[in-house]
Formats: sequence, C-alpha cells, structure tokens
Amino acid sequence: MHITYITCGAFILVYTIFLAAFSLAEFPDSAQVAGHMPFLSDKPVGEDGFYMLEVAWNAAAGKGVTGSNGETVTGIQPLSTLIFAGIAKIIQITHGDKWTFVRAIIAFGGLNLVIFSFLVGKIAVAIQQDSNSAPNVFLLASVMALFNFGLFRLFTYGLETGIYLSFFAGLILFTLRRIPSRQPLDIVIFGLLAGLCGWARIDFGMVFFVFLLMAMRLRLMSLKQALFSGLLALLVITPWLVWVYAQSGSFMPTSGAAQAEFLTTDTAPVRLLVMAQAVIAHANPWLYSVYSEIITPVRAVEMAALVLLATLIYFGRIDVGKIVHDLPKTYFAWCAAVIILIPLYTIFFWATYFYERYTSPLICVMLPFMAIIFSAIFAKIECEKRVIHVFFLALAASFCVFSYRQFHMGLLGGSHSVVAGFVQKYIDKGTPVGSFQTGALAYFNDNVINLDGKGIITLCKHCTRIVWKNILMTKVLPFSLIGLFCFPDIYIKIG
Repeated sequence: MHITYITCGAFILVYTIFLAAFSLAEFPDSAQVAGHMPFLSDKPVGEDGFYMLEVAWNAAAGKGVTGSNGETVTGIQPLSTLIFAGIAKIIQITHGDKWTFVRAIIAFGGLNLVIFSFLVGKIAVAIQQDSNSAPNVFLLASVMALFNFGLFRLFTYGLETGIYLSFFAGLILFTLRRIPSRQPLDIVIFGLLAGLCGWARIDFGMVFFVFLLMAMRLRLMSLKQALFSGLLALLVITPWLVWVYAQSGSFMPTSGAAQAEFLTTDTAPVRLLVMAQAVIAHANPWLYSVYSEIITPVRAVEMAALVLLATLIYFGRIDVGKIVHDLPKTYFAWCAAVIILIPLYTIFFWATYFYERYTSPLICVMLPFMAIIFSAIFAKIECEKRVIHVFFLALAASFCVFSYRQFHMGLLGGSHSVVAGFVQKYIDKGTPVGSFQTGALAYFNDNVINLDGKGIITLCKHCTRIVWKNILMTKVLPFSLIGLFCFPDIYIKIG
C-alpha cells in the first residue's frame, strides 16, 4: 500500500485518538470557554448522536432497546445500535463510564473513516480503465475522503451515517468486481450485503430497489437474480421491521414518521435551496460549512472551486466524454440509485438540516469520479507527483483549519451540554425532569424524561406549567445561564 495513504490514514487516526483522549469529560457553563479542547458533552458527538448512544448503553446494560424513562425506541438504525451496544458492553465490563463510551465512539468513528476512505479508493480504481493511473486514482479518492472534514464530523457524530457509508461502499465495490455474475454464491452475497445496508439505514431500501431496476435494464442481472437478491435482502431486514411493528403498530420507525411532510409551494423554495447546497457540499471535499456563521463565504468558495475545476478541465482538454463512456455499467446503476435520494427527501421530508447527511451516499460515487478527473488533469502537468502532493497538503491544511475552528476555539455547538450540566449540578437525581430534545441531557442524567410527541397538556399560555402522564411539572429557568439562550426548556415535577 502506498506510503502516502498510510501516512494520511495514520494522521487521521492519531488526531482522532488525541481528540477522544483529551476532550473534557465535563459540562461547559457558558457559550464560549477559554480552553482549546472540546467538551465531550458537546462535540464531536452531537445532540442527535447522544440519543443513539443512550439506547446502545441501555441495550448493553440489559435494559432493552430503550431511551429515557425506559420507553422502547424504534426510531433508531439497528445495525449501528448493535455495534455501539457491543462497544458499550466492553466499556461496562471493564468498569468504564458513559464518558469513556463517548471517547470510544469517537475513536471508532476515526477508524471507520480510514476504512471508508480505503473502500472509496478501491471503487475509484475499479471504475477507471487505465491501469497506469490506478495508484494516483486510489490516492486521490482515498485522501479526499480522509481529509474531508464534513465526513469526519459525520463519522464521529455518534449516528449511523459512518457505518452505513462503509457498508454501502463495500457493497458498491463488491458489485463492481462481481456483478454481472453467473455464480449463485455472488448473488447470495450481494443480497446479504444489501440486507446489512438495510439494517444500517432504512432508506437504503429505495436505493436498492432503483439499483435492481437499473441492473436489469442494463443487463447486469437477470430478473431471477434481481428477485432472489431482493427477497434475500428483505429476509435479512424483516426481523427488524417485525419488531418495530410489534412495538409501535407500524412498520415505519418513529423517526421516519416524525420527519415526513409532503412538499408544498410554501416549502419548495427552502427545500430545493438546501438540497442544492447539500449536493454542492458533497462535491467540495475540501470545505465545510454546516451550522457555521461563515456559511455564506464558504458557499461562495464552493462555487468558485467548482468553476475552477471546470476551467482546468476545459483548458487541460480533458476528454470527460471518454472518461464517462469508459465507466462500467454497474457504476451508472449505482449513480441512478443514489440520485433518487435527492427528490425523495426534497418531496417527502421536512427536516432540511439533515439533507446533507441523508444524501451522503452520493459521496460514494462522486469522490471516485472526481479522483479520475483530477488524475487526468494532473497527468497533463510535467511535475505531476509534486502537484499531487501539494494538493494533498492543501487538503490536510483545510482539514486542520476546519478542525481547529470546530473543536479548538472554545466555541460550543449548542446549549444542550450546558443545560445537561445544570440539571446534574442543581436538580436532585430523584426528581423527574422533563424536556424536549433530550440527547445529551438524558444521556448524562437518568432522571430526564423525553417529552417529544408525548401529548403534553399545557396549563398556561406561556407554557410554564404542563401535565405529562398525570404528572404536574413546572418550567425551571437555569439561573446560572443568564446571558445564554437556554435550549431546551426543562421542567421538574411539582410536589
């Protein structure tokens, strides 16, 4: 394996371990702090990630697939929950605590990113025809994945995205090497891998369905093979769907139903804009702009970078048409399959802040193609190797800049970690505490009740008193947080 890839992979692993080991196992008390290491209660694991970690921790402790207040949870992705529960079990056996579990998840995310980058590099090699350029194509694809800070955030956020992308990339690579095939074993393996991807993320079912249609259309698979692999994948995912139905009375996990909303003329402009920004972000692995006050200039740089790339292609006389013509049919089938995610989420889901994460499978087909384009551009330059290494240094510098800004400037990602610390410090552990959006809050405080979608009865117009399951609760203003926007609101039991 090329020493450059090993060096870059080692850099990411060392930094991830450093981040996991030295981030602060405590709660911040203000929106900005003087230190240069993030709080584990705030970053890199995010608010939604703590929901997943809480369920995994409870499952490992023998409490079942439950969240706060012991309620069964169906709105999680099963494969990542099982993997995280396995990690949690190891932590519990070795007498580690929840802080240690967060550190382990961060380290796991970095390792998983290295694996994913390797798979992306191999996909790039598999779809290009020039064996002489294969080493450079592998390096370009894998290093662009490694130093993609947006991917680093997704992989260390505590959700299923990183696991899903690695399994999905592995499935793409398998099909590029073994489909079409006359061997029944290849079709069996294909169906089993697809089933695991379904366990990793439920929306893979739509992606897989489109791929099977395209595979038959392009004569990559026969109708019999497509039906067999599809039924096998469905068989793998069926136990989870049956369990969800037994718990909730619906085959749709609660997370899907909570975010479902049909596109309207009022919501169309915002959804289309955010989705376009998400796709552009995937095409710019050297930039990161999510939830940032510098989002506008970064978006401008993203567009400028794409214009520059198009200019290099034009003046370098890169025959993009030939490159596209030489791509294997299997690759085109996967492109069509992942593109379906764009209209799917735009039309049927209102949670625009998740669009970039939900469409992240696009990266599995975009980065390999971009690597081939860059390889062709650099091949036109006399000092090709030197230019490639400069490009890698620029990617590494970009990663470091965004990492420093996100993790080492003393800025919080939100106030949830502050509220979690307030509850732990000022409210008795035996007192029930109700709140909405209880990721970090419930993960670190066992007395917290998640009030989302629980049929709350409001007793006054200012929502200072509520009733939940015949429990009277009143809003608490964290007096230590004056000057900081307090979100989420917290309620404690009266009497």
